[in-house]
Amino acid sequence: SYEGNVTAALAELVNDCREVDSALCHVMAVIWSRLGETRSNLWKRPLLALHLLKNLLLHGPITAVMEANDGIDKIRSLRKYMNSKNADSIREVCTAANHVYGLLIDR
Repeated sequence: SYEGNVTAALAELVNDCREVDSALCHVMAVIWSRLGETRSNLWKRPLLALHLLKNLLLHGPITAVMEANDGIDKIRSLRKYMNSKNADSIREVCTAANHVYGLLIDR
C-alpha cells in the first residue's frame, strides 16, 4: 500500500510522461497489463489503471490519446465488468471505464 501523497505522485507521473519519451510507453504498458487483470479479487487493479489513464488523457501528452485508442477494446469491455462479487466494485470499474471511453470517443 502506498503511503505518500497520491495526488502529487500522480501529477509527477503525468508530468514525466510529458517530458520523457520512454516514460509514456512504460506507463501505458503497465496500464494495459492492469486492465487485463480482471479476476474478482483484483478489481482494484483495473480501477486504478483506469484512473491513471483518465489523468493521462486529461493532463498528459497528446500521444496518450493515440496510445489509449490502441487499447480501446479493453476499455470498452470493462464497461460491462462483472468479475467481482461486490456490487460497489463492479459499479466503480464500470463507471471509470465509461468515463475513459467517453473521453476517447468524444473527440
